[in-house]
Amino acid sequence: MKPPMHSRCVACSEPIPSPRAGKKYCSTKCGYRYYAAPDRFLERFGRTCERCGAAIDDNERICKRFCTTSCQVMHNQDVRRMRRRGLPMERISRAEIFERDGMVCHLCVMPIIGKPTIDHIIPIATPGSPGHVWENVAAAHSTCNSSKRNRVQPEDWVLYAELRLRRSDGERRRASAA
Repeated sequence: MKPPMHSRCVACSEPIPSPRAGKKYCSTKCGYRYYAAPDRFLERFGRTCERCGAAIDDNERICKRFCTTSCQVMHNQDVRRMRRRGLPMERISRAEIFERDGMVCHLCVMPIIGKPTIDHIIPIATPGSPGHVWENVAAAHSTCNSSKRNRVQPEDWVLYAELRLRRSDGERRRASAA
């Protein structure tokens, strides 16, 4: 696939003198200025892994989304599994979920110390599963998550419904604020 063709500079919006595929800036100076802009700083530094939430080294590529190859492989396996089952899969920040749940295991209701895991409240293997979406994931101890396996308790559906309502309320508040 060919890179997109820009007719205007991404940094200053001036016309590009000789536009061609892949060229984004009108000059080298403009390219450096755009790269060093403060709003682009967070794209390069202070990034976290999309799978485990670990910090990504500042020396890594800007577009790097995972801290290690194993995190990337596990993510790709998850995506394939969701596609095979025809289920939706949202980009979910593990750190965001841990913050939402206050680092408390939703299964045993004890604080999580050490490495937390993400549990699908309604397991992916369950018929009628909503998939890998924000309202269907919660923080859990790895032992609690493993012992739960693919069982669904009635209170799991209640928790899923509560998180779904909380999410729709948050979306409504954001829409009214805009």
